[in-house]
Amino acid sequence: MRILYLAAGAGDMFCGACARDVVLFRGTMNRGHDLTVIQLYTPLRLEDNLLLQDAPVLLGGVNAYLQQLSPLFRRTPEWFDRLLDRPAVLRLASRFAVRTQPEELGPMTVSVLKGAAGNQAKEVGKLIRAIREMPKPDIICITNTLLSGLAPTLKKEFGVPIVCGVQGEDYFVEAMPERYCSEAKHLMHANIKSIDLLLAPCDATARLMREFLDLPCSKMVVARPGFNVETYRTTSASSQRAPVIGYLSAITPRKGLDLLVTAFAKLHKNGADVQLHVAGQTLSSRYLKSIDSQIRQNGLAGVFHTSGELNLKDKIDFMQQCAVFCVPSRISESRGQAVMEALAAGAPVVAPDTGVYPELAATTGAVELFKSGDADALAMALNRVLTNRDEFEFRAANAVKIMAERHSADQMVETFLAECHSLVESGIRP
Repeated sequence: MRILYLAAGAGDMFCGACARDVVLFRGTMNRGHDLTVIQLYTPLRLEDNLLLQDAPVLLGGVNAYLQQLSPLFRRTPEWFDRLLDRPAVLRLASRFAVRTQPEELGPMTVSVLKGAAGNQAKEVGKLIRAIREMPKPDIICITNTLLSGLAPTLKKEFGVPIVCGVQGEDYFVEAMPERYCSEAKHLMHANIKSIDLLLAPCDATARLMREFLDLPCSKMVVARPGFNVETYRTTSASSQRAPVIGYLSAITPRKGLDLLVTAFAKLHKNGADVQLHVAGQTLSSRYLKSIDSQIRQNGLAGVFHTSGELNLKDKIDFMQQCAVFCVPSRISESRGQAVMEALAAGAPVVAPDTGVYPELAATTGAVELFKSGDADALAMALNRVLTNRDEFEFRAANAVKIMAERHSADQMVETFLAECHSLVESGIRP
């Protein structure tokens, strides 16, 4: 098949969806398919950028943002736009950009969902012209439904099946002010009429997004994410590791690090001999300062360690040293990439009872659930794992095998290609 994949970058952040996409790209090409990737907004930030070094960036984030702000930038010449679409400019701008908070991005989200009728119409036109210059694809894939505004134009221009991923966009849209939320939902529902199939990463996300967009079951299937599970395997038993609770994710309120610190303080107050190791990119300096203050007020500075961002090797080492891994997200996670990686590294996990985590708990047996947002329940769940380490060591060892079966790169690629092949063979047309 000749596959065109439109992949949205996440600025200067490491992104679980981006990491999954790159594994998908490699597997697709290794199976002999003709894959073309176009990066949207910004270049994808990855631990290994070699695969996408020649992939163009279109619908550039700087141009899209400026065209939202002022009609002037909707009429600038293409030579000027190309300067703002240079990868170095996009990466630099993303470092200083306002983080993608839904409450601040309502107007632009709605505009992008309008596609060729929105303020970014010039960028959509450039994207379509670029695709016209390529060999016609057999199928087009869009990374998430917040880009579904492209689907009606793509369907009209190229008349091929369109597949779109869902990533829990309901959380993002419902966090916007009501006037933007309602319009965004209406536009997404209309745009999805031009999309032939939606791929959800887990059962919970599929169920939520079907309800959110009022979709029939036949319109969406579950395609579980995969990664190179064997990279994370360890030979050390969890009972031989230091009593360390590990957190590796973005430092932002929605990921719940403050809940973990509160639970950690409760464990110490009850006499637990345990450390908390934290790593990840800081998205809110104010929030990180509040975490530091929380640590000092509880007298935990000597047993609290931070590492900042980690490369792949250091990330694997970090996870393999955890007696228990925990990212107590306040949001309903659709993928839980870091938790899946920790399970592949043989670490027991404590996670909230929302999103993908109940599914991972049921299939692996190595995820101890707690009531989302409840620091007391989190402390009790952590204590259960730390005081029953032999039991959870056994569960975690089994989980490594299960992750290799259910979330391998091969199973993800084969599922994706099977769904694409079925659509292409069906001869779907506009």
